[in-house]
Amino acid sequence: MLTVAAKERRVEWSNSYLNENWKKVIFSDETTFQLFRNTTLVRYKIGEKKPRHAVVKHPLKVHIWEAFCARGVMRFHCFTENINGKLYWDILTKNFFTSATKILERRWSFQQDNDSKYRAKLTTVLLQEKCPRILDWSSYSSDLNFIENLWATMEKKVEKKINECLVQKKSVGLDDFLSIIRSKWENLNPNLLSNLCAGMKKRLKEVIEKNDQIIGH
Repeated sequence: MLTVAAKERRVEWSNSYLNENWKKVIFSDETTFQLFRNTTLVRYKIGEKKPRHAVVKHPLKVHIWEAFCARGVMRFHCFTENINGKLYWDILTKNFFTSATKILERRWSFQQDNDSKYRAKLTTVLLQEKCPRILDWSSYSSDLNFIENLWATMEKKVEKKINECLVQKKSVGLDDFLSIIRSKWENLNPNLLSNLCAGMKKRLKEVIEKNDQIIGH
């Protein structure tokens, strides 16, 4: 639950960034994809045997860090270890800046949350040197980061493809799993990316009008 002070800070932040040019903001975050999530809805008639299929006890998991803006997605990066300041520095150096400059040239702002691993000294110096502008992001505000919407879309697309492979009796190893995730990410509908960023102002207004209750994605 948000404290009164946290709510007030979020409302203040929303007012400050209400007229931000969100088409020039690059949103970033990390998430985990799990093989065999087994959350696909299946319809069957009353009286029929409930559909079942076996799943592994300890499914394969991979972590993904990515970024996107209204004009496209950044270079894909996956990892299996826990992310720390050094790994995050490597990700930005090898995967991010070239993609960001290619898509938005030198006129963009970078969004990241306030996790301590994103704010290690080396990373902070790197971002100050390489980013045209670093967005001052509000704490406790994952509900304002549209990449969360993309992760939800991605998880559904990836799970659907995995289930198709299982139906076709195709094996899915680590390389196959990563290839599916990469393909779904790189082929996200451009209109979806643009519309999400265009809706940021509406989302900030909702925070202000609702006295900063956490809003749904």
